[in-house]
Amino acid sequence: MRNSIFKATNEDQIHLPINLKRLIQNAKKMFDIGSRSKSDLKPTEVITKLSNTLKELCTIPGLERRKDKLLLEANENSTLLLRIYLRSILNSKNVILNEKLSSSSFDYILGEIKSKFERSMVNPGEMIGSIAA
Repeated sequence: MRNSIFKATNEDQIHLPINLKRLIQNAKKMFDIGSRSKSDLKPTEVITKLSNTLKELCTIPGLERRKDKLLLEANENSTLLLRIYLRSILNSKNVILNEKLSSSSFDYILGEIKSKFERSMVNPGEMIGSIAA
């Protein structure tokens, strides 16, 4: 998936509800992170926080109360591309060494990801064709 879908560096070719490159850039400006800054994140912290955020991304309301295997699989399939993309960009090496994000800026990014994902949800049957056009 990473080689076939995300090989292009231009995010305009990837249709996801989150512009992650811009989100990271804004967080670096907000938290005053420069090219010589040092990250206070640990790899285990990055993996744990990202995994918890990915578990919270849910397309089916009330899924945590239901234990239906088909609903769990549907949620898994509907968020698969987004989860792959987030893991490829927010891996611990990239976050710590390349982007040099601090713990608070990483928490901000994860919170923004969750809020943008929830805002992108539409109700079933809602006519979005005219809005998208």
